[in-house]
Amino acid sequence: GDQAVGEGGLRRILIALAQRPKGLTNRQIGVRAGLSSKSGTFSTYLSKGRSNGWIVGKGLVQITSAGVDALGAYEPLPTGQALLEHWLRELGDSGAARLLRAIAEAYPNALSNAEAGERANLSPASGTFSTYLSKLRTLELISGRGELRASDDLFAADAEGERSHG
Repeated sequence: GDQAVGEGGLRRILIALAQRPKGLTNRQIGVRAGLSSKSGTFSTYLSKGRSNGWIVGKGLVQITSAGVDALGAYEPLPTGQALLEHWLRELGDSGAARLLRAIAEAYPNALSNAEAGERANLSPASGTFSTYLSKLRTLELISGRGELRASDDLFAADAEGERSHG
């Protein structure tokens, strides 16, 4: 990898993009990298990535082969059930994790907001419930509004055949 990538936010952004080579929106990058996509720091990282030729695109941002080379070794996202376990670990002991687990346990069926809330011990009328759903949608872990369904990627034998680098 390239020393200029560093170990901080820019590296986390490049990892997020390398894990999803088809591209991500700024909001998706921010959620996956643990950064606010509205911050000046985030914009600075993207600018540095673009000026170094590591990333391209505006609406949908993608990593370039030069970006993958600069990133060096990284952990590709697992697939199938291991992907679900990965995101449950990432989300930690949060309402978002409880919601994801409840919705995933119903797969391939969908749950209403009320059913999901009841199973996750959250009030579907609360603002935090909506925030959790938004985060899970941004991470592409669930889909639907009113009828919430876990992503097929969490149950596929090989979700996308992502390239592995290490």
